Amino acid sequence: MKLSKKTISLISFGTFIVLTSPVLAKAETKDNQANTNGRVDFMYGSEDANPLDPINENPEEITPTNPGDKSGTKGNLRIDLAPNLIFKDITVSGYDEISYAKAMEYKVIATNEKRFTPNFLQVTDIRGDKFGWKVSAQAGPLVKYNKDNEGNLTTAIPNSEIKNAAITFKKPTILSKSGINPEIETALTPTAKQTVLPLENSSVGDVMLDSTRTTEEPSKGYGIWVALYGEEKEDYLPAETINEYQNENISLYIPAKAHKSAGAYKADIIWTIEETP
Repeated sequence: MKLSKKTISLISFGTFIVLTSPVLAKAETKDNQANTNGRVDFMYGSEDANPLDPINENPEEITPTNPGDKSGTKGNLRIDLAPNLIFKDITVSGYDEISYAKAMEYKVIATNEKRFTPNFLQVTDIRGDKFGWKVSAQAGPLVKYNKDNEGNLTTAIPNSEIKNAAITFKKPTILSKSGINPEIETALTPTAKQTVLPLENSSVGDVMLDSTRTTEEPSKGYGIWVALYGEEKEDYLPAETINEYQNENISLYIPAKAHKSAGAYKADIIWTIEETP
């Protein structure tokens, strides 16, 4: 469900009046006055994930080319899109290795136009009666997989885990898809930090995006938000440069002492969104 800038402003204005204005007694209608009112009913639409183009200021719906099996959640508080990461090929050596994420590819649904941007995380919170949430991520080990004749990964190879590997997410640029200016309306804007995600079985996730409400920020996180792992003024990436592009805001670390061999490796990442008090 999309919220326009006008809708957001109307809701915010109404909340301000309720919280700060005294209750006014109903004025007596005089004989030469008519008394009317204005009414509107709000309703929720689809609770399905609704990924949007992170760069364009207009809310264009998109379809990622490589979204993963379950890259979003449902509900009025949801993850619309979590990044499915593909890293640049690594040449096996005796040194520590760093590989950077490739660009995210998607198509605009209305025009079928193909676009490329840095990877991003998108969250929607349109509950209105509750506030506060956070998104955390936890990863499994980096394991080698068998491939079929078409190059698709099939089954994991036992005892092939790469020890002490990790993915680093630099602090992303926070963008609003609801017409909010994050630089001005900081009380609404989620916060993010640099995170190092160990590729190992862990029962505790690392917080990627935090919108926990406070007394000073009672409606923090309301609206549609994008955490773009790219430069602040990043534009669309030219298609002709995609093979050379590497996103230094998301990097994969492979230690020199880790056992690895030629082939395809994969680590599963679980993204969780939850309400916070």
